Amino acid sequence: MALFAIADLHFAFSVDKPMDIFGENWKNHSEKIIASWKEHITEEDTVLLPGDLSWGMRIDEAAADLDVIYSLPGRKILLGGNHDYWWKSSSKLEARYPGMRFLKNNFDRYEDWHICGTRGWLCPNDVQFTEQDKKIYEREQVRLRLSLDAAMRDGAEKIILMMNFPQMNDKQEESPFTA
Repeated sequence: MALFAIADLHFAFSVDKPMDIFGENWKNHSEKIIASWKEHITEEDTVLLPGDLSWGMRIDEAAADLDVIYSLPGRKILLGGNHDYWWKSSSKLEARYPGMRFLKNNFDRYEDWHICGTRGWLCPNDVQFTEQDKKIYEREQVRLRLSLDAAMRDGAEKIILMMNFPQMNDKQEESPFTA
C-alpha cells in the first residue's frame, strides 16, 4: 500500500483542447499518464489528485475524463482546481463515482494521516494578484480552515495538505496558507 500524488492532468477526452499546443513533449500526454499510472499504481494504493483534472467546463464534458480516472487502479482523493468548472457538488460526484472522494471543506484519511485541502488562489503581492482575486483568496482560506478544523475534531495528529495553487506568491512570501 503506497501513497501517490499527481495534479494538473488536464484530460480532454470529450473536448477539443489538445495539450500538444504547448510543445512536442505534451503529445499523447493523457495516454502517457494512464500508462504510467497502470504501471506503478495498484488497487491497494491511494492517489491524491489536487485539481485541474479535466478541461471540460460542465460535468457532461468532464464525465469522460472522470470515467477514465475512476477506471484506473487505486483509491482516489480529489480536490478541485481553478480549471475544474464542472465541480458543483461533491456529494453528487461521490454518488456518481463511488469510492472516489471529492474533498471540499472536509478531509479524508490515509492510514493515520488526515488528508485536507483547498484549491487555494493567488496570494497578495503576487505580480498577477488583483483586487478581484482578494475575494477568492479569502474564501479559499475559509475552506482550508474548515477542512483542517474537521480533521482536528477527528483527532488528527498527522496532516497532509493538498492545494492546487502554490501556498505563497511569486516572491515566496509567507501567507495564511503556509501558516
